[in-house]
Amino acid sequence: MSSPDALASSAARTGPSFSPDASLSASGGEAVTVSAQARMTTQLLESARGASGSDAVRVQQLRGAMASGSYTVPAQDVARSMIAAMKETL
Repeated sequence: MSSPDALASSAARTGPSFSPDASLSASGGEAVTVSAQARMTTQLLESARGASGSDAVRVQQLRGAMASGSYTVPAQDVARSMIAAMKETL
């Protein structure tokens, strides 16, 4: 089995990893348990890192329209969004 220093060095290079059983043991007898919430957070972060995030072409189109002054937002869309935001705060 590896020494605690070797394990720490390896973790620093590769980052943390979580096993499905969520319980890790060091040779010194110490144990770490990862909660279900922490495992879910890790899964969500991994999914987010894999997502494209935005449509670059659409972003460029919108930037161009704003720069030229041709970008408009229908007043009804703004009103709907404002009402929805107000309902969330109630």
